[in-house]
This record gives sequence, C-alpha cells and structure tokens, in this order.
Amino acid sequence: MDTKNNILSPRETAQQKYKSARSNLLLMLGFTVVNILLLVFNSDSMFLFSATIPYFLITIGIYAEIKIVMIVLSTIAVLNILLYFLCWLFSKKHYAWLIVALIFFGIDSLAMIGLYIFAGEVSGIFDLLIHIWVVYYLVIGIINGRKLKTLPEETPISEYAEPIYSEPVYSEPEYREPEYNEPVNDETDNTIE
Repeated sequence: MDTKNNILSPRETAQQKYKSARSNLLLMLGFTVVNILLLVFNSDSMFLFSATIPYFLITIGIYAEIKIVMIVLSTIAVLNILLYFLCWLFSKKHYAWLIVALIFFGIDSLAMIGLYIFAGEVSGIFDLLIHIWVVYYLVIGIINGRKLKTLPEETPISEYAEPIYSEPVYSEPEYREPEYNEPVNDETDNTIE
C-alpha cells in the first residue's frame, strides 16, 4: 500500500472486498443464531440480517405436536447453520466456499420470498432487501476471490529500501547559441536594400 497517498493496489483492493464478503457471511450467521435463541426463549424480537430456513424450521419444530418432528427439523436447522459456518471458515483458503454459501443463501432467499407470498405479507420487503445485500456481497466476494487467484503476489517494499532513480522521461530543450556564420532571423531589422 502506498502510505503517502493511501492508494490500494489491485491485489489489496480485491483482498479488502473478499474480506468484506466473508465478514457479511459471518454477520448473517451470527444474527441467525441470535434469532433462533430469541425464538427458543419466546422473544417477540427478530433481526432481519439472518437466514430464513433455519429460523422457519425451528419455528415449525417448536409448534409441532410430535417430538420426533421437532428433533428432525431442529437437526436440519443446525446442519444448515453449520454449513454456513463451514463455508465461512473454509472460504479463507478458497473462494469456492463462497459459491457454496451463495447457492444455499440463494435457496434461502427464494424460500423466504415463497413464505412471504404464501402468507400474503408485504412487511418482508426489508428482509428481502437484506437478503439482496448479502447476495450482492457474496457475489462481490466470489469475483474478487477469483481475481486474487489470477493477480500476481506483491513483494513488500521496505521503508528503508534505496530509492530507484531513472532518467527523466522528457527533458527541457537546451538553449543553443547561433554559430557565427549562421543567419539570424531578427524581425526588428529595418534596413532597406
């Protein structure tokens, strides 16, 4: 990074965007876990920045009359959350895990849209906007993860390295005195011939 002008290299920019995508995935995962805990403890609150399928499965499991249904649905929800966590964890080494997260979050978004249409609710527009936000960042992360694979590694330059000097790209024209026999082009000469 150029510390004088705070200019990021293409590699540093891609790394920053990739890290941002991973952070959004982890944030979504954290809010999903918090939402499920709020649901289990009978809270009426819910964060929007979360996955819908695990929350919905736990909701059905809580209200299910049959104990085995609750266990199966809760297990599926926990596995879904675990999948997102593994995608976040392994995406540190390879961007393909963000593709997996995008696929599952895309399915989650479609399920959320289907649930809101089925319920006839319009209040889910904010949740939809948050889902679009997460999908956007996952796509940006995938694009920049791919860029990081193709960009060359940067070699760090020490602050104490010797500066490299080169010849200037252009030079000032040199002033040259006219030679003795060379005619002078003087427009102020008013002699008549």
